[in-house]
Amino acid sequence: MQLGSSQERAPLWTPGFFSINLIHLLMGMSVYALLPLWPILMQQSALYDKVECAIVISIFAVGLYLPCGFCNYWLDTYKRTTVCQTSIIVYMVTLLLCIVEMPLWALLGIRLLQGVSYGVFQVALGSTIMIDVTDTTQRTRAAHVYYWFGRFALALGPAIGLWAVSTYSIYGFPWLVLAMVMPALLLLWMLHVPFRMPLEPKLLSTDRFWMKHGVWLFVCLFLFSLSAGALLVPMSGLIMYACVAVGFLLALLLHVMFLGKADIRWGICIGIFALIFAAVIGLYSHNGVQMIIYSVLFGLGVAIITSRFLLSMIRVAQHCQRGTAQSTYMLGWESGLVAGYAAAYMLNDYNNYYCYLLSIALLLTAGAMYMFRVYAWYIKNKCR
Repeated sequence: MQLGSSQERAPLWTPGFFSINLIHLLMGMSVYALLPLWPILMQQSALYDKVECAIVISIFAVGLYLPCGFCNYWLDTYKRTTVCQTSIIVYMVTLLLCIVEMPLWALLGIRLLQGVSYGVFQVALGSTIMIDVTDTTQRTRAAHVYYWFGRFALALGPAIGLWAVSTYSIYGFPWLVLAMVMPALLLLWMLHVPFRMPLEPKLLSTDRFWMKHGVWLFVCLFLFSLSAGALLVPMSGLIMYACVAVGFLLALLLHVMFLGKADIRWGICIGIFALIFAAVIGLYSHNGVQMIIYSVLFGLGVAIITSRFLLSMIRVAQHCQRGTAQSTYMLGWESGLVAGYAAAYMLNDYNNYYCYLLSIALLLTAGAMYMFRVYAWYIKNKCR
């Protein structure tokens, strides 16, 4: 009885948990800042066309999947903080390489390596270390908090990046992104993680990285993320990204007041409606007030949909698969966002017409898939 009451009172906001979320925020800001900055950098040179730029952006998504088979081996064989630190250091090296002008194949290699390092970072920090420092009764809440910090990174990173480029120069962007990453590395070095005896896992395994029976949720989330990436392309300034953060805050408030206890379909429907409404606004209006509404609706829709999918992914996982479920969610969100951004950028014209049409088509497809196939599968397979 005493043990149960002790577990119920276990605090969530320990110093270690706060540090982990701050590390995630800083690393997420650095990654998302690169989304609008890579096209600006490559447009400064006559060496690259729009298609080549889109390929360089999108190959980051491929890199996320490359360490799939090795993450479990690395994290069970070596110190988990060491694996995470190494991934951040590799990411920093790729940023330093961006200082000099390079041929296309070298840029592709750099961007691919950024995806690999960020994928390992996310699996090490969010799906492993965070679970190590969090009480078992608080892990679902901890996962939600962790990914809320990641959502706010999507608003803060590009906002700071675009402001710095407009104020100073695009050629200083590697130093700007490094300034975001360095504090994250220092915080990770100071982080205390409980000791764990090294294990002897198999060299190749999808454990901690890919949850096979969550594939329906993954595909549906990937389609939603593609649409979100397409809607990011028209955003071009500090004010728009600040309004995205306002949308995130509204979604958080809506979650606390209503969605936290409502049927999960309500959240998906509200999110789809918000994103389609944003795309329609973009199609028919481009003045300041309408684009502010566009940005708020984007933040609202993205935050609601992704938080519902994270909860769904955790609920269909077995207790020992919680970290794997979070990694699968991360892959669907991160790779879809980058791929959608790259595809819309490649198709983009002067008034972003194709970005909005692509997003609406993806949202309708994903919405129909969720309502007529995925939700029934989720109800049948959820474990908690």
